[in-house]
Amino acid sequence: MNFAFKTKMAMRNNPVLFRLLYTSRETPMMKRRVVRPNDAALIEGFPRSANTFASYAFLISQGDDIKFGNHFHSPAQFALARQYGVPALLVIREPVAACLSFVIFDGSMEPREALQRYISFHEPLINRTEHFCVAPFDEVTKNFGKSIARMNTQFGTNFSNFDHDDESEKRVFDRIAADRAKRAEKFGDRYRDPMRATVPTAEKQARKNDLRRAFDEPELAPLVIRARQLFDGLTAGLEQGTRRRNPR
Repeated sequence: MNFAFKTKMAMRNNPVLFRLLYTSRETPMMKRRVVRPNDAALIEGFPRSANTFASYAFLISQGDDIKFGNHFHSPAQFALARQYGVPALLVIREPVAACLSFVIFDGSMEPREALQRYISFHEPLINRTEHFCVAPFDEVTKNFGKSIARMNTQFGTNFSNFDHDDESEKRVFDRIAADRAKRAEKFGDRYRDPMRATVPTAEKQARKNDLRRAFDEPELAPLVIRARQLFDGLTAGLEQGTRRRNPR
């Protein structure tokens, strides 16, 4: 990891700098994403880990007037949520799957950088797990109501359930598509690129099949191992029950 990359990640992951820099990047089109005092919740994760689905499903199930921090893809969000006493949910995906999807979405990123970013995102969180709860990718995309129930148990909240059926899932995807169409109209064709879609596409799957072997290169093995250690550490114990209750 070179010095410039380490410096960039350190600045992005610093709660004070993040709050100053990224609040200014919010726009009506990109909406309100930096967590703030008195927010109802934070939903955050590494890119391509079902951030968008979780955020829209939460918005739809709780109502459009709810205020919550969401997917700016920085661990600094969790430090701010802890400071403000805001219930936080980490959405997380198996590292090679997340990084492969991120490489395809970005279009110019190499597998090494994607893995470095995955590690940089999750390492600050590994020793702070009592301050957030975890929602694995497969759970978010198939049974997000279980993730909400985990938040309610851990933080003593009473968020409404998300009934994860075909109709509710369609409402989420329709809402995502409508907002994406608005961004395409305003910002151009990059929001029409099927490789940059926030939902599964046949084009992305075909590209994944081509690129998957790149993550098996021997020189990437230490990064893959570390990323998987972080994933395993953050998801440990989910099936045995929720971590220590952390009331607001």
